[in-house]
Amino acid sequence: MEITRRNFVKNATGAAAILATLSSTSTLISCNQPVKTMSKNTLTVVAFVETSAEKAEALKEVCLGLIDPSRKDKGCISYNLYQDKSNPGKFTFIEQWESQELLDAHLQTPHLAAAGEQFKTILTKELQVIAGGWLPQRLPKSSPNYIH
Repeated sequence: MEITRRNFVKNATGAAAILATLSSTSTLISCNQPVKTMSKNTLTVVAFVETSAEKAEALKEVCLGLIDPSRKDKGCISYNLYQDKSNPGKFTFIEQWESQELLDAHLQTPHLAAAGEQFKTILTKELQVIAGGWLPQRLPKSSPNYIH
């Protein structure tokens, strides 16, 4: 997909809303990922994991252990981890995948299965996952972000 202002605004708006909220409440603890191209089939996944203060470091280690292998999985566009500033036992993953099929393959990997087993003894709240694709955005012509 060619990077144009229209594509940038269309693809950045959804992620920006989530990141705007996280930037004030959470700290990015994973970075240094090469930029990859998104398409209209791109899926965004937001996953929340939470534990007690006593188990926060153990959960952090499990979560950090998912980053490198997941970023190497076929179809991974981005895979970032945030830690809540006011609750050190709460983490948020924000991921982008090229397609549902490649996300499904990621969900079957050994590193994710191993983390799932560890989550059973660490998490104090149920894992929450939100997944979705881009919705067409129609702005009124009066909007300052309207593109002709």
